[in-house]
Amino acid sequence: MDTYISREDLATKLEDGTAPLLVDVRTTEEYDRGAIPTAINIPHEVIADKILVEAPGKDTPMILYCKTGRRTQIAFDTLVQNGYTHVQQYKGGYEEWSQHPV
Repeated sequence: MDTYISREDLATKLEDGTAPLLVDVRTTEEYDRGAIPTAINIPHEVIADKILVEAPGKDTPMILYCKTGRRTQIAFDTLVQNGYTHVQQYKGGYEEWSQHPV
């Protein structure tokens, strides 16, 4: 599985209903101001503790994003270190997405 997903691939998955769990790792305040459709919010600093509620299986497919990519990488590393095997990063982040929403 590729570590990264492109904006085009993410948009296609959202449009055809095949998107995996989409996790916004920004702060709750940022999430409340706007998010990619279907995304849930789990801030990166608490993802190790909170992800089990949404993704109890370590093989749960998911895509992570933040504003620009830095916090996404932190959350990605945390999940991989905790045994999650199907995690991807949308590196463009919400900043890129909001400039060209679907």
